[in-house]
Amino acid sequence: MDIVFSGGTISPLHKPFRKARLMTEQSNFSLNSLDTPHGTASASKPVAEPGPANPFADISTPRMRKGLKKSVRKAHEDEDFPLAKKRVGELLALDPKNQDYLKLRDLIQSPLDTFRMGTQSGERMVKTVDGLEYAFRWCPAGTFTMGSPEDEPNRTLDETQHTVTLTRGFWMLGTQVTQAMWQSVMGTNPSCFKGAQNPVECASWDDCQSFCGQLSSKLGLTVNLPTEAQWEYACRAGTTTAYSFGDSLNGREANCDGNYPDGTETEGPYLEKTVPVRSYAPNAWGLYDMHGNVLEWCQDRYDKNYYAESPASDPKGPNRGSCRVFRGGGWSSDAEDCRSANQCGDTPDYRDDDLGFRIVLAEPTPKNQRAA
Repeated sequence: MDIVFSGGTISPLHKPFRKARLMTEQSNFSLNSLDTPHGTASASKPVAEPGPANPFADISTPRMRKGLKKSVRKAHEDEDFPLAKKRVGELLALDPKNQDYLKLRDLIQSPLDTFRMGTQSGERMVKTVDGLEYAFRWCPAGTFTMGSPEDEPNRTLDETQHTVTLTRGFWMLGTQVTQAMWQSVMGTNPSCFKGAQNPVECASWDDCQSFCGQLSSKLGLTVNLPTEAQWEYACRAGTTTAYSFGDSLNGREANCDGNYPDGTETEGPYLEKTVPVRSYAPNAWGLYDMHGNVLEWCQDRYDKNYYAESPASDPKGPNRGSCRVFRGGGWSSDAEDCRSANQCGDTPDYRDDDLGFRIVLAEPTPKNQRAA
C-alpha cells in the first residue's frame, strides 16, 4: 500500500528506478565622467532621464580605449565577470590612477569574491549558516569516462561509456544534506529516520529546489543540485572501478543491503535504516557516502538514451522528460545499485525514505554558455 504525502508518494515497491546578477550595487560613480579628457561631462550633451543603474551606460571614450570599453560592456552584459575584470585590468594598464576604472574594477570583483576557486582536488572549504558548518570539497575541472565498461557485472544498458569534460570546477558538499541543515533552512523535517546528523530523506526533487533557493539567499552564493556528470565525476574521484573504493561491496564499505553483495559472494550487514553521515570512509576527494545511505537527486532529467547524444563538454541532461535522475544507491539498495555508474530516476514530486541529496556551489557561468 502506498503512503500518500502532499506532492508525492512513498512506494514500498520502488527500488532504484543567477543570475549571479551583479546586484548592481548602486554605484556611486559614473562612467559619464569619461566622456571628456578631463573628467568633466560636456555641457552640450543632453541630460538623460533617470533610469536603472548601469555602470556601462552612455560610454564615450577616446579611440585608443574604445575597443576595451566595448569589451568590458559586453562581458558585463554576458555576466562573464572574469573577462570583464581582465579588460578593466587592461584599461588600468593604460591609466593606472583613473578612479573610475578602479571603482569599476571593484564593482566587477563583487560577484567573483563570492566564489573562490579551489587549488587542488579535495581541498576543503567551510561555510557557516545558522551556526551549522557546510564543509565543501573542491572538484577541479577535468575529463573522465562516464558510464561503465561492457564487462562490468550488473551494468545496465543506459550506462554506455563516453568521455566527458567538465570545463569548470565546483565545490561539492562533503556529505549528504543532513536533517539539521534542512531544519535550519526549511523549518521542517520530513525524514522517517530521525537524527540531526542523519541525511534528510523523503525530500522530493521539487523540495530540493526550494531548499537550494533558500540556502542560496542565506549564503549569497548559487546553490544547486549537481548535474549527473558532476555527480559521477565527483563520486569516482579519479577511479575507474565499479565503486570509488574498488570492485566489490557487501554493506561493510557503505550502507546498503548486504544480503545482496556485488563483486563478492560474502554477505554483509543490512542496517535497514540511514546512519549519520561520515559513518564510512570518504573517497579520494574527501566526499562521504557517495555510495549508499540515501540515493541523491541530480539536476538532470532522466533519459535512458541520453548518453548516446549528450555533449562531450558540460552535459546538463536532456531538455525533455518527466523524470529526474538520482544516483548512488541507498540503505535499502542492493549493492550493485550503488555502483558509480548506476542510474535511476523518478518524477520530481517523488519521495522515499532512502532518497536525499547533496549540493554544489558552481562558478558563475556566462549567460551565453547557460543551458536553455
